[in-house]
Amino acid sequence: MEVTTREALEIAVSWLVPGFVLSNTIRLFVPFIRWERQDAVLGYLAVGSLFATLRLIGFPIWLTGLVLPLAAGVVLGIVANYFREQVSHFLPLPPTAWDAAFWMRRKPCFVVIVLKDGTVIRGIYGRNSRASSDPDRRDLFLEGILTQDTKGRWRVDPYTLGLWIDGSQIVTIKFIMAKRGDENGERTTS
Repeated sequence: MEVTTREALEIAVSWLVPGFVLSNTIRLFVPFIRWERQDAVLGYLAVGSLFATLRLIGFPIWLTGLVLPLAAGVVLGIVANYFREQVSHFLPLPPTAWDAAFWMRRKPCFVVIVLKDGTVIRGIYGRNSRASSDPDRRDLFLEGILTQDTKGRWRVDPYTLGLWIDGSQIVTIKFIMAKRGDENGERTTS
């Protein structure tokens, strides 16, 4: 039996592409999930075997190779995002404290960051803030910076659009729960 180029392409699409699409779609929602290369290929093949089975019983290749894995990835990603603040057996725990501190955080909070040079930064980590999930390149973007007014109250600096911080310069980060209405930066604690 001779395998044609079309058949070889169909085999690759049936077995590798669905796993690749599914796992990378889930990573859009759960960015800290990372696989080593050999584990990734095995994972792609394992997931692909599920979709290849659907292909063998008559589902079209465009459905089993792209649409169903994409839809399954979106559904699993949304479910994972919904349950991210709860420890469960369904979701893997974030691999590092950095990932857990930022990915599991759903509500805005105040942060007090101490840098290696002693600089203290107070800011807001909210919906428009970002923390990298790349273990080789940690960095942080705060959507708001707090400044102290003459009465000792902390307020959001209206002229700052955000602040990027190199993760390698961070010594500590303190997370302070924001009360309802605190997101505007009116806080009298240190």
